[in-house]
Amino acid sequence: MLINEKKIKIYLISFLTIFTFLLAFITAFQSTQIVIKKIELSTMEAEEQLKESVGEISFESTANIVYKEMIYNVKFNVRNLNTAYTYNIVFYINNKKVENIEYKNVDKITDTINIEKYFKTEGNNNLYIMILENNSTLKYQRTQEIYYVIPYTEQFLDRLEYHTICFAPRYMGNLVNEINMLKSLGINQVRSDILLTSVYENPIPNFTNVSNWIGKLIKNNIDIELVLNTDKNKTLFGTDGKISSDTELNKFITYTKEIIEKYPNINKFEILNEPNFYYTSKEDIYWYSELIKNLYNIIKEKNSNNKIIAGSTAIIANDNRDSIKFLNEISQRGVYENSDSFSTHFYDFNASGDNNTFKMLLKEHSDFINQIGGFQDINITEYGISTGGAGRTEQEKAEKLIQQTNILKKWNIENNAIYSYIDNKEESSDREDNFGILNYNYTPKPAYYAMKNYYQNTNGSEYIGTINLAEGLEAHVYNKDGKPKIITWAKDNTKNITIEYKDFTATDLYGKEIQNQNGTLTITSSPVYLDNIQTSYYNQAISNTALEKYKEFEEKYKTELTNVPTIQANINVQKNYMQNLVNQTQISQETAIQEMQKHYNIGTELIKAVKENKLNIEYVKLSSMLDTLEDIGKSYEDLVTVTAIERNVDIQKAKKQIEETEKLIKKNEKLEIIYPEKIIQLSKDYNEKAEYINSLEEENPIKTGLIVSKNIHSELLESWAKDFAKIYIDKYLEEHKPTITYSTTEFTNKDVIATINTDIDIQVTNNNGNKTYTFTQNGTFTFKYIINSTEYEITATVNNIDKTMPVISGVENGQTYYTDQKIAPKATDTNLKEVTLYLNNVKVNYKNGQTINVEGIYKLTATDKAGNATTMQFQVRERPESKYKVDGKIIKQIKYNTSKEEFDKNIGIIKDYKITRNNGKTELKQTDIIASGDILTTSSGIKYTLIVAGDITRDGQVTVDDFTRMRQYLLGLRKLDDIEKLSADANCDEKELSIDDYIRIRILILEQLSWK
Repeated sequence: MLINEKKIKIYLISFLTIFTFLLAFITAFQSTQIVIKKIELSTMEAEEQLKESVGEISFESTANIVYKEMIYNVKFNVRNLNTAYTYNIVFYINNKKVENIEYKNVDKITDTINIEKYFKTEGNNNLYIMILENNSTLKYQRTQEIYYVIPYTEQFLDRLEYHTICFAPRYMGNLVNEINMLKSLGINQVRSDILLTSVYENPIPNFTNVSNWIGKLIKNNIDIELVLNTDKNKTLFGTDGKISSDTELNKFITYTKEIIEKYPNINKFEILNEPNFYYTSKEDIYWYSELIKNLYNIIKEKNSNNKIIAGSTAIIANDNRDSIKFLNEISQRGVYENSDSFSTHFYDFNASGDNNTFKMLLKEHSDFINQIGGFQDINITEYGISTGGAGRTEQEKAEKLIQQTNILKKWNIENNAIYSYIDNKEESSDREDNFGILNYNYTPKPAYYAMKNYYQNTNGSEYIGTINLAEGLEAHVYNKDGKPKIITWAKDNTKNITIEYKDFTATDLYGKEIQNQNGTLTITSSPVYLDNIQTSYYNQAISNTALEKYKEFEEKYKTELTNVPTIQANINVQKNYMQNLVNQTQISQETAIQEMQKHYNIGTELIKAVKENKLNIEYVKLSSMLDTLEDIGKSYEDLVTVTAIERNVDIQKAKKQIEETEKLIKKNEKLEIIYPEKIIQLSKDYNEKAEYINSLEEENPIKTGLIVSKNIHSELLESWAKDFAKIYIDKYLEEHKPTITYSTTEFTNKDVIATINTDIDIQVTNNNGNKTYTFTQNGTFTFKYIINSTEYEITATVNNIDKTMPVISGVENGQTYYTDQKIAPKATDTNLKEVTLYLNNVKVNYKNGQTINVEGIYKLTATDKAGNATTMQFQVRERPESKYKVDGKIIKQIKYNTSKEEFDKNIGIIKDYKITRNNGKTELKQTDIIASGDILTTSSGIKYTLIVAGDITRDGQVTVDDFTRMRQYLLGLRKLDDIEKLSADANCDEKELSIDDYIRIRILILEQLSWK
């Protein structure tokens, strides 16, 4: 700086300290300022100080985010009393000068410049500030990047459609910045998790940070799709981090109960993240399925409107079927009927840019859902693009996100979540760290602006379908505020497609208008928005979509359609209508409704064909066919939406019909009416949407169409659900039609009990509600009962009561007789019907009064014509020998329960001896019972082994234990030693052990019982 002779002091309070707009602490219309530091000039030393000060000037903020209509000021203080010097503060935005303020002979004033008014285009803007001395010498310069955001403006039906992003909050206690950026983007739901580790890291569960986070989101009208996750917490779930026992399952259930109690505003719960990565074995699948089924009941009991999302599968590289395999396995274990939707994570890293992998994954998973019965949402709870590793540029990421989001709309996938919100690290080449649509410092990337523009253009709209706008283009049609809107791009990112720029206006990926300069529009892989287009595009999109899906239906169910020609004929009629639709200019509301009803009548006929056995398919196949027809039916709903002009619907009537069908299914829940229950839930969803839209005070050109179409849709689905449920019920009623069963239908001497025999849930309205009636004498009784609110009658008749019993003489029950007695039992009764005799449990020919003299166990039954039966059980055996047989050193044929005293009387030839057991340790007394294996030793030292016939267990008795051992031996299940074999020869015939010995042992046991 030059100094004149007068040494006039120069004061310049000159700038800086950007005190500016970290979104974390700014709300709309809040003043954000750049403060310019005060600089004093007087002497040479002061001049050096100025140079030093200039070198120290810096902005306080690294992230400057400006919202439209926010006051973004640069504020500075100036003092310059040296008339020889002039100081200019010059401002440039995007290389264009916007302000040049001159200060000369100024005594300490404060100025403010509003910078925001110069921002014209959303996106990144360059702010350049410099200080010039005497309009020539540069004293200071600074460049600041400003991220200008035009906040998302509320749209019609904002709360009916969810825009979701995966969001793991970086600072639990300070979320203002993150939430404001979410709201500016148009996000109204975040997908995040409450890890067990974040709650249970201390001995006492700590929900403070979690509650703070959830509270701030809810306060800002941002809903939460909550992932109940374990984070493989090894403290709670063992070394493998998985639920693999009842104890661990109950811990997770307890954790879930705490969450749903603490946060009743959360109504979407995703159970574990990517479980197919670590729940891989059959046992793992079992525990995961049990977890879902348990949590389903718990979460639904808290609020029936809560939604349970299962699966959350990751797509494994080079084997996409692993996701479907996992979903299939858990479906077979009951997760299909115990969840509201399945979710999975799709990532398409294919460099070609054609989205074919993404589309293939959608088709595979949609086909799978259809095959298991359909009517189950599939949610893509993670999809996105990374710029790390071999990823794409930030511009390519923005393009891809818009493309894939449109593709998800085509597949009717409403609940999807972008992954992710913020980059994991400030600088990283790793792919996993670079999925964010915000940089690590919260500054927006191109994808942020692109998604906000997409939400602004499509929220509250109705997706219609795709059209063939031009060869090489993919084009999606929406109904936005009653007007068609097209989003289109070149399928091949290496080829640009040129179309005539006529009868529409176009904006680019970020909402900037594309000027019509030469009558053509060149479309690249970067999606563009076409507005002010002809309404005929509605018809093209509806026709294309419906015809494509009719073709799929015919190919998939060719065999079934062959069996029911009338259904194919009706499909042909509807296909013909859709083919001609593109040429129609005006379609009445009444016609559109009639065509929608005709289409859904195809499903009704299909249900009827199954009911009448014209089509023999399982319920799951019927549900799959209906699900495919429902997919086509959405095109008819769109047709009604774009044509309806009169709001002549009865939403409450439809609601009441739905409730009646729900009650019907609930009453018969034991039948497990799975598929109609899924259909009625979808019907209910449509009815609730119609009711919600109708309740809005705000009017919109699309409002009437949505109310009418969704209400009719709910009515048609309710009709399907009711008819389908009746197939379950009618078939079950036919197979389990109530009948009367009697305790006996023959003549009987007892009371007869008549019972309504049915597996169906019925309510008896007389007889004190009992399903049984006891007849003490012949007569009739009429039961009255109700099934599903309808009363029926059924009469029981009894005329067979007779209480006279047959008489059997000649034998007594339970007695033992000897073969030489020649007993001759005889049965007598005035109405004797038959006499049956069983020998050793085998029926034998027998004439009443015949003599019996064969050893064995007998059962004689006399039955009269009245059903009265008298039975006598007795046994016949050979008369036992009175003397024992000495065979070498063995004495046999000793009777069970023989005392030593009795043995002494019968031994005869052997005198002067003693009997011992336990290897001679114990000598028997006179009252002790002889047992097989006891040793008789004479005074001369000769030893004999004693054998008691039938005493295999060596206790001197013949009991069930001996009987059991003999049976095991004959079956080859047990071996007998020599003593046991000799004892087992119960009939003492000294032949090979056989069934005869087995029977003799049984007779000996029964003989003892008869004594008792």
